[in-house]
Amino acid sequence: PNPNNGNFTFHAGLQGKQTFVILVLDAWGNERARMQVYESDSWTGTIDVANPVPGNYFIRVIAEYDSAQLPFVITQ
Repeated sequence: PNPNNGNFTFHAGLQGKQTFVILVLDAWGNERARMQVYESDSWTGTIDVANPVPGNYFIRVIAEYDSAQLPFVITQ
């Protein structure tokens, strides 16, 4: 999702079915968006960051057995 305007499509793929959460965090660690996914090995959907401020952000996927983080930039 790099760069974007705060509304973007994201795909998360995991090794096996797990419950996981997708978080969007700003550069200060404040949570700006959250998606909860139950018992799946993948998720594709639109994420919309409310009232985005241009700058650096992180998308973080935290699952039962896996986790990953990806930096991205929101521009306007």
